[in-house]
Amino acid sequence: MLKDNITHIRNFTKAYLVLPAITGAFTGLWVFAFRVTAAKVIALSADIYALARSSYVWLCAVIAGAVLLGAVISFVLTYVPESKGGGIPVAVAALRGLITFKWLRALLGTFFSSMVTYFVGVPLGSEGPSVQIGAAVGKSVVAVFGKKNTALDRYIMTSGATAGFAVATAAPFSGVFFALEEAHRRFSPTIVMTAVVGAVTGYFTSGLLSRLTGISLVLFDIPALYTMSLKQIWIPVAVGAVTGLFSIGVFWLYKLLRCVWKKIRIIPFWIKISGIFLMVVICGLIWNESIYTGHTLIEKIFSNSVSWRLLVVLLLLRCVLALFSNNAGITGGLFIPIIVWGAIMGALCAKLLIYFGFMENALYLPVVVIGIASCLGAVYKTPVTAVIFAIEVFGGFANIPYIITGVGLAYILTEFFSVSSMNDLVIETKHTEYHGTGKNTVFEVSLDVKDGAFVIGKEIRDVLWPAGCFILSVNHKSGVRDNKMHSGDTVNMRISTYDPDHTKSVLISLLGEQDIDSKFVEVSDER
Repeated sequence: MLKDNITHIRNFTKAYLVLPAITGAFTGLWVFAFRVTAAKVIALSADIYALARSSYVWLCAVIAGAVLLGAVISFVLTYVPESKGGGIPVAVAALRGLITFKWLRALLGTFFSSMVTYFVGVPLGSEGPSVQIGAAVGKSVVAVFGKKNTALDRYIMTSGATAGFAVATAAPFSGVFFALEEAHRRFSPTIVMTAVVGAVTGYFTSGLLSRLTGISLVLFDIPALYTMSLKQIWIPVAVGAVTGLFSIGVFWLYKLLRCVWKKIRIIPFWIKISGIFLMVVICGLIWNESIYTGHTLIEKIFSNSVSWRLLVVLLLLRCVLALFSNNAGITGGLFIPIIVWGAIMGALCAKLLIYFGFMENALYLPVVVIGIASCLGAVYKTPVTAVIFAIEVFGGFANIPYIITGVGLAYILTEFFSVSSMNDLVIETKHTEYHGTGKNTVFEVSLDVKDGAFVIGKEIRDVLWPAGCFILSVNHKSGVRDNKMHSGDTVNMRISTYDPDHTKSVLISLLGEQDIDSKFVEVSDER
């Protein structure tokens, strides 16, 4: 028993304290550099767009450049598939054990292809790539400091992904709940520990760099919100209902655009990417607010300086461009675009209610924030994270009951219409692309917990087992009366996997070296 305790303390310190702290610090450095570079790239792009509006020579150069960059980025996305699409779904799929990736290729590919996305002006955000960069950093830390122990991969990648979210959004608390509610979809002390350590070290590392360089990392700077009263509870109900219906529409629009994308597969990939880039350029030349990540547009919405007509047009344009670009696999996140959509929906609701005299002007900003939170909670199906994010980033503490009301109603509507999370839709595609036509095989196996195994001292819920692994029972050695695993125990499990070799390697890293091949018994998945 003493030997097991020593093993548990050693593994606990390494897996949940030391390596997550290292990962968080390095992620803070990477994502800080990523955000600073992205800001400079977007500023340069805006200057070039301004020149294109004033000169036919520059206009032709921008159009030709969009085609050329489309060809370049299609090459990168083809040979570095880890950088395709939104970074959050890729990271989440890896954290759930559904896919894996090569960390260096993912790190460099995501960084480069994201900069091309921002330079062209594609309306995708920086938070998705930041989360993916964090996950790649976590995998690299295991490779360098963790002796390539596969058992550590998903824990440390969780630290990196959480740190990436925290630095990109300046919301470390929301990052922790993102790991629990979206990435792993379960509460476990081990996940909480790795997420907290990664988020805190990443956030403070980027904060230190911000102080040293004078570069602000605040996502949005808005004035204090007016506090709503109980008699105005019908307002968040109305906003939540409208935003929930909008989120359902986004879900069906995404699926429609995915079908369109599949129909045009006959067209070469580089031509399709170049075509999307040209669409973005045309929209950007007409309305600058229709492109880029949307931070500037949100600030204008907060100041109530955008007409309702333009908001409607921008909502349609940004939705179609963002969703079509995401379907195409262009690097960039949907988190900030969803915030933009929510801000527009909240602003439209507020303008309508103010126009007809149902609401005073002072409630405009709180309604916009409720729209943002409701959209996040409904589209991503993460209501708790959405509420915490609204409180942490937009200062909605005084309006917690009303934010919860809006988010809750929007979420209930999506559940009523059986709408899936946007991330789940993308993960489904990623999973299919990764495994292709591979066969899903079901096994039953009983494995022993060896001396020094990673799982020693942990309960079943605290272990990130391979994807598709269901623990049937644990046979404890004599004298053991707790729920934790100890050396000498036998773990009986049922596994559904596309990659038996990878699953076996993960199990060995968790339970210790043993003759695993002879113990895998294939069974019918109909049992």
